[in-house]
Amino acid sequence: RFGTLPTGFHDFALPQGVTFERIRELFPDALTIALLAGIESLLACVVADSMTGDRHNSNMELISQGIGNVASVFFGGFAATGAIARTATNVRAGAHSSISAIVHSLFLVVVVMWLLPLTEYIPLAALAAVLGMVAYDMSDLRTVRHIFQGPKSDWSVMILTFALTVIFDLTVAVYTGVMLASLLFMRRMSELTGIHTCVSGEEEEAAAHDIPLPDEETVPDGVEIFAINGPLFFGVADRFQSTLDAMETPPKVFIMYLHNTPAIDMTGIHALEAFLERRQEGCRVLFAAVQEPARRTLQRVGILRAVGEENIYPSLDEALLRAEEILEEEKRK
Repeated sequence: RFGTLPTGFHDFALPQGVTFERIRELFPDALTIALLAGIESLLACVVADSMTGDRHNSNMELISQGIGNVASVFFGGFAATGAIARTATNVRAGAHSSISAIVHSLFLVVVVMWLLPLTEYIPLAALAAVLGMVAYDMSDLRTVRHIFQGPKSDWSVMILTFALTVIFDLTVAVYTGVMLASLLFMRRMSELTGIHTCVSGEEEEAAAHDIPLPDEETVPDGVEIFAINGPLFFGVADRFQSTLDAMETPPKVFIMYLHNTPAIDMTGIHALEAFLERRQEGCRVLFAAVQEPARRTLQRVGILRAVGEENIYPSLDEALLRAEEILEEEKRK
């Protein structure tokens, strides 16, 4: 924390009048600028890729931009981003490498230092025509037409983002577009995640979701298979909990089949914990075909320890064999 810095360090390498307390006040704004700069730069990269047929390195772009922006502070500079208009202009002028950006910056230095009075003689109508052509070239109307042929949610977000850019500014438009796109993505993921039990009438639906459940005849009485196809996150946790609560008679052996579950978040973990706590006495829970990322998460939060490592099986067939053994043991008792 800034408050624990040694005496005399608070004024080290800071411009006059700038304190660490002031930096703390401006930190949210700095985070906003960094996020917007990253988004706008990556957007410029995507536009350049579509115009050149090349492929950018997102990690390299963000790392180099971050280093440049941090270093510029020590020389009295301010944060900068990749600009879509200048990038598109460079590409249209025949640029093929990052050297064009260096040449562009040097040319701007020459204009600002020695040729600035001459820019007053450039007609604004000519500049407007240049900007209009650049905007038309980088808009890629064919891609826009394809977007309108796609899902309604995609082109709705595009239209809203465009309108907010014109009415307000790019910051408001980008934030709104990112939030809406995130919400729509979570909605799609929740719709794609299938939750099925191996009971009569649902085998066909499970097969349609690529869940290889066995036929009902091959599942012994007193055993129920619960399969999840997709990530178990907060968008589907409520449906998961409702499906568990809808079980009329709890089985003697409950197999949690997680073959197609790549990830589990804390809401899904909470639903699993609630199920394990409320299960009736005598109901054994087995986990089958747990993927490694989900397994690490369940191991970290202690769910696998609560179930018991002896009840974790690499495949559904092995879990079914163990379920039959459990039922035989119950009969002998």
